[in-house]
Amino acid sequence: MPELNFYFHLPFCRRKCNYCAFFSKANQEDKIPAYFEALKKELAIYQEKLKNYQISTIYFGGGTPSLVDPILIVNLLKFIKTNFNLSKTIEITLEANPESLSAKKLMIYQKAEVNRLSLGLQACQDEILKFLGRNYIYEEFKKKYKLVQKYFGNINLDLIFGIPGQSLADFKTSLQKVAEFQPTHLACYSLEIENNSVFGKLYKSGKLKVDESLNRKMYHFARKFLAQNGYKQYEISNFCKPNFECQHNLDLWLGKFYLGFGAGAHSYFKGKQFFNVYNLDLYMQNLKNNKLAIKQSEKIDKKLKLKRNLMLGLRLTKGINLADFKKKYQKEITELQENKLIKIIKNRLKLTAKGVDLENVVIDNLLQN
Repeated sequence: MPELNFYFHLPFCRRKCNYCAFFSKANQEDKIPAYFEALKKELAIYQEKLKNYQISTIYFGGGTPSLVDPILIVNLLKFIKTNFNLSKTIEITLEANPESLSAKKLMIYQKAEVNRLSLGLQACQDEILKFLGRNYIYEEFKKKYKLVQKYFGNINLDLIFGIPGQSLADFKTSLQKVAEFQPTHLACYSLEIENNSVFGKLYKSGKLKVDESLNRKMYHFARKFLAQNGYKQYEISNFCKPNFECQHNLDLWLGKFYLGFGAGAHSYFKGKQFFNVYNLDLYMQNLKNNKLAIKQSEKIDKKLKLKRNLMLGLRLTKGINLADFKKKYQKEITELQENKLIKIIKNRLKLTAKGVDLENVVIDNLLQN
């Protein structure tokens, strides 16, 4: 039975973080119950098409999934379990923010068989958290993390580096403190200045500066420090204890099919990539009329599939199968090898340490073909 991954976009927040450009809405909690009914209708439309597929992962992202009433999560999972084929080893991840968690919520998630929690920490300094627009202080996070540990053994923590005003010492302190928590997984993201975010507008007006050299020093320290503390890097931004890779994200990077449900959710399925409308009301209105809310769809031909697999696969530390790309990209591969941006080990094409820093350059060079 072929495998498929489910992603649910829950775009509700108490406030939008200053760096965030994901589709999310603040202060619209009154729409949450109707939104979950729309998610069930969207699932129902796909039900017949998916009767021969096995769901291997379910991921609740946002937004802030932990903001919604946990019973809505429970009921949605019951609907999925009743109407779809689930893997016996299914990974079910829920993203959460510390301030919206409670013992009651965690107990309900656990009973609903959510088996992986992803916590957005981002930094351990209160002034940096405030600058990012986060709604908690570090001491509150520590208390909530201890609570989470009572219910979950598989925990991811998110950290951001390259934040304006963040020193190398700040980031080292955050990593050291996080390592003491011993989460099973760590995601260390370089701050990206997105045009539609608060930071993006400040950057465009010249009021926000970024230091690329410092950014790289932080990243290099993270790779070395986490390796010394028992974390294996398996993707550019992701590190884990042995056997604790995020299966959902790994499947996406490996080019496996996934369906995204909800406003603004993206999908890759049966030769097409498509996404839903970025509008809560329009999404719910479509589903109320038993119509999908797809905004745009694109057919994936062989050439586009090759490029897609190249872009995603090179993010993985194990690289990509050289045989799939050698014939088409031989000239580019040779040049990138000469510039020490890629290496070939046992017929796998991988980024070098220098190549990781210049990933976009590598991709651009290959995709010029």
